[in-house]
Amino acid sequence: MKALMVAAALGCAAVVSAAVPVQAAAQGQMRGVTDPRAWVASVYARHNEPERQGDPAEHVYSERLRALFALERREAGEELGRLDFDYWSSSQDDSINSVRVTEEEVFQAPDRKVVIANFRNYDQPVTHHFYFERVGGRWFLDDVRHIGGGENDGGWTLSVILKYGN
Repeated sequence: MKALMVAAALGCAAVVSAAVPVQAAAQGQMRGVTDPRAWVASVYARHNEPERQGDPAEHVYSERLRALFALERREAGEELGRLDFDYWSSSQDDSINSVRVTEEEVFQAPDRKVVIANFRNYDQPVTHHFYFERVGGRWFLDDVRHIGGGENDGGWTLSVILKYGN
């Protein structure tokens, strides 16, 4: 049942995300974030809340990632798109715990950062790398990479799934 709810929420997020830039501007919400590590930590801190809806990152996507989400929505039409799971947990059914979020600078690139989230989804260890770029003094999420760890888990990259599938 929870997997169906996640799939439905992802579908709703796809429909709603097209209106987010207009809504954000109308509500005075600025795109991007000032502290990528703190923002990722705050998303995971709220991840298990039952009233959580949609994707909390829509206002933080880089232009490249926004375009890839739009491509996936357009090509999916009325069907579920290539992204058929919650990329924050790397699953359709989740219970996030033991979250630790760190940040790494990118060598010779002060306008790029990698935020690393290590956590457990139920009893499985998960590692995600969130790739951020600074544009106009604000940080934007440009990609997410799940580092595979399990026997049948080769990992994934969000931009590849959005454009090509898994």
